[in-house]
Amino acid sequence: MVCIENNMCNKIKTKSIANILSICSLLIYIFSVLFMKLEYVTASEVFFNGMRVIRYISVGLLVISILINIFAVNEFNKKQLIAICFILAYVIIVNYIFNSYPLYLIHNQMLVYCLLEIALKNIDYRKIIKIIFCFLFSYLMVIILLTMLSVLRFSVPKWGVSNNRVRLSVGIHPNSFSYIFLFIVFAYIYIRNVKLEKYEFVLLIIVTIIQYYIYTSRSVFFLAILFIITSYLVINFEFIRKIYFKNKTVFLALPIILATLSLVLIFNYDSSILWMKQLDHILSGRLTLANQHLSDTGLTLFGSNFNKLLYMSESGFDDFDNASYIDMSFVACYIRFGLITLLLYVGSLSYFAYVICKKRDILMLNVFLFMMVFTFFNDAFYLLEENFFLLIWSYVNSHIRYCYNSNYEAIY
Repeated sequence: MVCIENNMCNKIKTKSIANILSICSLLIYIFSVLFMKLEYVTASEVFFNGMRVIRYISVGLLVISILINIFAVNEFNKKQLIAICFILAYVIIVNYIFNSYPLYLIHNQMLVYCLLEIALKNIDYRKIIKIIFCFLFSYLMVIILLTMLSVLRFSVPKWGVSNNRVRLSVGIHPNSFSYIFLFIVFAYIYIRNVKLEKYEFVLLIIVTIIQYYIYTSRSVFFLAILFIITSYLVINFEFIRKIYFKNKTVFLALPIILATLSLVLIFNYDSSILWMKQLDHILSGRLTLANQHLSDTGLTLFGSNFNKLLYMSESGFDDFDNASYIDMSFVACYIRFGLITLLLYVGSLSYFAYVICKKRDILMLNVFLFMMVFTFFNDAFYLLEENFFLLIWSYVNSHIRYCYNSNYEAIY
C-alpha cells in the first residue's frame, strides 16, 4: 500500500515537473516572438542567432516535457501516440522536405504549435490563458514605459500614413500592438466571465477607443467593441444565449464556409467586376495581393516555399515573407502550408466549435465567433503566436468553470 502511494506521489511530482517545463517553454517561445516584434531592432546575424538559440531552447524543453509525459507519467494511450507520431511526421515532411524551411525560420510555427498542443494538453485551459494574459499585458506596459523613456521610439514610420490616416508606432508595429490588444480583450472577458461588472465593460470600451486613436486599426477597433457588447449581452440576457446555442450548426460550419468563401473569392477575383473591386477596396487590397500570389503558385498540396525573413530596421522593412502580406488567414494558410494543412486546420476549428457547444461555454463560443470573423480578413489569429485560444487539446481536456445548462442558467 505504501509502495503504491509512493509511486503515485512520484508520478504526480514528475507530472508537475513536465507541466512546469511546458509552461516555461511556452513563455520562452512567446518572448522570442514578442522580441522579434520590437521596432528598430537591429537585423544582424548576432540578433538572429540569439533568437535561434531561444527557439531551440523552447523546442528542447517541449520535447523533454513530452518525453516525460510519455515514458514517466504514461499520459498518452496507444492511439494518441500513433496520432502524435503521424502529425509530427507530417509537419516535418511539409516544412523541411517539401519546402526546405530551416528550423529557425518563421515557418517552424507548425512544429512549435503541434509540440505546444501535445505538451500542454493536460494543463487547465483557463490557467494557460491567464498566464499568457498576464505575460502579454506586462509586455505592452513595458513597451509603453520604454517608449515614454525614449528607449523605444514614438514615431510615424514610412508605412504609417495611408488614406489620410496616421498610424503611430509606439515601440512595435501598430498591427502587432493591435493584435495583442485584441487578444487581451478576449482573454480578460473570458477569464472574468460572469464576474464582470458593468463598469468593466465601460472601461474596456474606453481603452479600446484610446487604442484606436493611437494605432488606428479599424478592424481591431470594431471587432473589440462588438465583442465587448455581445459578451455583455450573452452574460446578462437569456434569449441571446438561446440564439447562440440553438444555432450551433452555424458555428460548426463557419470555418468551412469562410475558408471556402476566401478561396473562391481569391481564385475568381476580377478587378473589372465592380462589386469585387469595391470589396477589395474595403479589404485594403487583400484580394488583389492574394490573387497575385495564387496565380504564381497555383494549386499546391504542401505549400509554397518562401525563404525570406520578416524583420524591421531603422529604414523600415528590409525584406519580407511575401505570404505575410496576405491578410486573409485561410488563404495565407493555404499558400504557406498547402491544401492538406488547410483542410486539417479547418477541420480542427469545426471540432473546436463542436466541443465548445458541447461544454455549453457561451463566452468561448463568442470568442470563437469573433476569432473566425477576424481570421477571414486578417492572417494574425490563425497563428498560435497571435492567438493562444487555439490550444484546442487543452480546452478539450479542461473542466469549464462557467457554463450553462439546458435551461440556459449559469453553472459555476
